[in-house]
Amino acid sequence: MPNSAEFHFFPNESILEQAKEFSEASKVLRDRRSLVVPFIVNGLFSLELFLKCLHAKTVYSNAWDVGNYDKSLLRSKDHSLRGLFEELPDSKQDWLNLLHAEFFEGSPRAPLVEDLGKFDRAFVDWRYRFEGKAVSVPTSILNELINFFEFACSKPSTERFKFGA
Repeated sequence: MPNSAEFHFFPNESILEQAKEFSEASKVLRDRRSLVVPFIVNGLFSLELFLKCLHAKTVYSNAWDVGNYDKSLLRSKDHSLRGLFEELPDSKQDWLNLLHAEFFEGSPRAPLVEDLGKFDRAFVDWRYRFEGKAVSVPTSILNELINFFEFACSKPSTERFKFGA
């Protein structure tokens, strides 16, 4: 009899809830010029968590009681948004690219992987901005990506992936 059980729920609800919380925090801070660093760090971290909720496994401490949630296991501890996207299975990348095209329909956009690449080291560098490594962050694209991932990880969007619609 196994001691624990692992499942791939899509998306991982525990991580998704944290992504939404950091997303909401970034929106609260967005218009306060004196809080630009927390706005950027929270926004970037929300994007990282949105991507990680598409990777994770949920572990239950008792295989016979899946209501007894224990933890989420991540495939990657990387902070690279582009890297996290590229580590997703091709089917999830294709699904996100399709949603990205739909979400930004009618407006010229770079491919999703390129937009994510603009922020590759930004989360780490902006957390430690005092070290002088933080580069300029395109905040309009950051806001758009946050809105996109909220849409992509919503129940209607994830149901489309699950059922191949």
